[in-house]
Amino acid sequence: MICQGDGSNSAIRVQEEFDVAVEKVKKPRTYSDCVDQLRDGEIDAVSTDDLILAGFLDEDPDAFQFVNSPFTEERYGVGLPKGDVAGCEAVNRAIDGMFQSGAAEASLDKWFGDTDLDLVMSVPQFEGCDKEGGRPEE
Repeated sequence: MICQGDGSNSAIRVQEEFDVAVEKVKKPRTYSDCVDQLRDGEIDAVSTDDLILAGFLDEDPDAFQFVNSPFTEERYGVGLPKGDVAGCEAVNRAIDGMFQSGAAEASLDKWFGDTDLDLVMSVPQFEGCDKEGGRPEE
């Protein structure tokens, strides 16, 4: 049995990627709920992104095993009001600056350096900031 947080589709992605039958836990509210169920032996696994799992592993390294085998490539984002081009550009500059200065690498190393995660230490590829607030046309 596999647990995912409310609104996630990660269990289905496990099923599709590995062609295995997956029984999902009904109505977990949070990943903390899932981790509690894993700790209590009520489920077999928790499926979510690697940074969330690494955080739970850091809290209790002897209780869990982290399987560092990504099966999708997920992108992180920052939510802003639709049409906030100036805000979008400011966020992009701030993120770029964190990577250029080494602050992003230092933070990632501080919080996840003791894990087996493959940490990305290069500036991410940004999408454009258009005034309509949607994704740029490809």
